[in-house]
Amino acid sequence: MSLGTFALLLALLDQTKVPLYAILLLPSICLALAAFWTGVLAWALRGRLLRLAIGAAAAAALVAVGLEGLAAYQADFAEATQVTPYLALGQQIESAVAPDASVLGPERWWWPLHDHQYLSLRSIWFQWAAAASKGGDSPRFVDWVTRSQADSVIVNVNVRADIHAFPESLQMQFWSYVERCTTQVGDIQDANYFDVEVYAVRRPAPDGCA
Repeated sequence: MSLGTFALLLALLDQTKVPLYAILLLPSICLALAAFWTGVLAWALRGRLLRLAIGAAAAAALVAVGLEGLAAYQADFAEATQVTPYLALGQQIESAVAPDASVLGPERWWWPLHDHQYLSLRSIWFQWAAAASKGGDSPRFVDWVTRSQADSVIVNVNVRADIHAFPESLQMQFWSYVERCTTQVGDIQDANYFDVEVYAVRRPAPDGCA
């Protein structure tokens, strides 16, 4: 009953992620099925012919599950060979970033650039939004960049999509900063990860960029 209630709540409250979160139900479902089939087998094993039939059915089910799992692994491996390796593309991005540079960018590319000081752009945007909610003078995006001592900015599809969730004034400040205060040093096109642009922060900083 509790498993059914949890599954129903998932379906109602977060439909888009049901397949992901439903994996939490798998151990409990396996235990419930094991208890059920233990009871069924205990009842069924009273007759020899029935034991043989159940044994054959169980063996057939195991073979079917094994074949399905093998097919899934083969399909996954075949698809993986057609997708750009994540770390390989990350190395291309890093090649456009100066050694020891501090980087602002999307969370997606943190791991390939983990040798750099890496700060999420969204974390800065949330800080900006929190400051703006307090009223008073409008906060300046450039102030967070200055405090972070960023040397590079990475812009990809995630950045372009995520910034629409924030106030228009922040969007204008961010794109103005990219246009006026940075120089594009990399533009990587990929069929799977799409466009990834790398910008170097100008030194010395132009007026209004610090």
